[in-house]
Amino acid sequence: ALCRLPLQNCTLYGNPIANVPADVLAQPFSSVLAYLRNALQGSLPQNRVRCIVVGQENVGKTTLIHALLKGSKKLKSAAKEGDVWKPGTIVSTDGIDVHEYQFIGDEDAGNLAGEQVSVSMWDFSGQEVYYQAHQFFLSQSALYVVVWNLSLEEEFSRISFWMQSIQARAPGSTILLVATHADHPRCTPEYVEEVVQRVKSKYVGHVKGLASEIFVISSTTGQGIDRFGFCLQYSLQRFAGLGEMVPNVFLCLESALSREGHRRREQAETPLLDWAEFAMLCRCCGLEGETENIRAARLLHQLGTLIHFHGDHALADMVVIDPEWLIALMTTIMSSKKTFIKRAVLAHADLVHIWRPPQFPLSHHAKLLAILERYEMVCRMANKAGLSLVPSLLPATPRSELETQVTRWDYGRCYCFSFLPHGMFARYQARVSRSCSVDTFWKDSFVIYAIPDEEDGAGAGPAAGGEGRIVVTCRPADGFSASKILILGQGQQAHGTYQLIADILDALIDGWCPTPPRVGVLCPCGKHEFSVASCERLVLDEGSTRRCPSCDAQHTARTLVPDMCLLLESPICVDSDSTDLSVGEKIGEGGFSEVFLAKCGGRTM
Repeated sequence: ALCRLPLQNCTLYGNPIANVPADVLAQPFSSVLAYLRNALQGSLPQNRVRCIVVGQENVGKTTLIHALLKGSKKLKSAAKEGDVWKPGTIVSTDGIDVHEYQFIGDEDAGNLAGEQVSVSMWDFSGQEVYYQAHQFFLSQSALYVVVWNLSLEEEFSRISFWMQSIQARAPGSTILLVATHADHPRCTPEYVEEVVQRVKSKYVGHVKGLASEIFVISSTTGQGIDRFGFCLQYSLQRFAGLGEMVPNVFLCLESALSREGHRRREQAETPLLDWAEFAMLCRCCGLEGETENIRAARLLHQLGTLIHFHGDHALADMVVIDPEWLIALMTTIMSSKKTFIKRAVLAHADLVHIWRPPQFPLSHHAKLLAILERYEMVCRMANKAGLSLVPSLLPATPRSELETQVTRWDYGRCYCFSFLPHGMFARYQARVSRSCSVDTFWKDSFVIYAIPDEEDGAGAGPAAGGEGRIVVTCRPADGFSASKILILGQGQQAHGTYQLIADILDALIDGWCPTPPRVGVLCPCGKHEFSVASCERLVLDEGSTRRCPSCDAQHTARTLVPDMCLLLESPICVDSDSTDLSVGEKIGEGGFSEVFLAKCGGRTM
């Protein structure tokens, strides 16, 4: 009745409306009214959900899914013609396979009772080269299945890595743990009992969202498949948001987008819509206003029907109506021949050889590159026009290079992570390469040389000792999943660069690490770390020093933390209209300001 009244505003606090999602009620009243008007035309339970299957290469993920699709016999909840686990179309890509199947809701499944539930099962490749792409599809709008090989030692399947990867990108998500290869000769009843109990005691009750039962299966013999299938179905039916009543117009839009995506796939057209095209489809389906268009895009994004870059000014005008195409776009770069991407450097001129029409028309190349830059899978290199770095394709640091990188430094930081999310260091390299001219890149390290400006010391090259250097390296620490990142600086000329790349890492940690690392300030002797707090006090207590208990040297703030000392220097105030000021790329944003790279009077700041 509310939506039929001539209301301009209405306060709903303390008066919840049934069957209206909480995120809608939190919006302005005009949005609530628009939703209610759409609901008047009829609503149906939201019956789509994503299930993401992860695990190391060759642990049996794909075989498990195929066994579910074709071999789930007669689950107790089968209600219609035994079609509980229907095989569907399988759309394959190099990095992720998407399998579709349906089952019928249980009698106690609320709005879903007797209704068909559609599941998109995303099978993530276990090859390490694709891990960075996977990170961007992990979200709280999916249920997760972690698969491991029971016949091998736990470390080979990296259960801990996958658990922590999910917790880092989708904290609190429902997780089912599946042990495969139960038919292996090694897997005697005693062996299985001992291993399962050890793994259960390590993870169950310690990982939020992890189911209490560990499923032991053999996709070859069918052992445990029905039990796992029944429990998976049970968990999916009780997934948050599933069964929620959704206005028919949203489902009509989903069908229209599906048809358009299919048409474009059949005709080998790029499945990209601009926002005006998406809004026109929304109007045709009966959606009213921009607010409802945005809500529809968010809902279908969560369901995996489309990809919308909401909040990204550069890409917000773009809607991808075939997510598998986006995965294919990513894998074209990661699996590209070395002919076109040499030592992880992509020349934009070579994109015509990698992205061929009609799937990737030339007119869309700038947009496609912008998408990959949005995910930080590629990044334009500072001071190198027409070139982008692909961090995931970098070779490992040679041992000889590794040994010489850390032989001497004047100041440094050590970041010790209990868990470093995969792809985070590559993303760090991407951000640094946009802001600094990096001299040498490796998969797990990079080097920056800071040559002094002419006014600061003309002609003082490396031989004269007038050069600063920054070395950043990522290496394993104690423990299988633990890692540490070292930032090592040498020379006064590198102070500003050192401050910049440390700030970039700190900002990345805030957004990527659920558990912050332990950070220490390194003594040049390499045998002692000072706490950051003690160094902050040292900066404020001018004239004081800190003694290293290992080498007995006395250190001032300028020798230990020159970057912190830079913060105390007087700022340079320049009129924004000054002809000396050249503002470059935006590199950061806070609650009250934005941060840009700039040049003023020949100085980079």
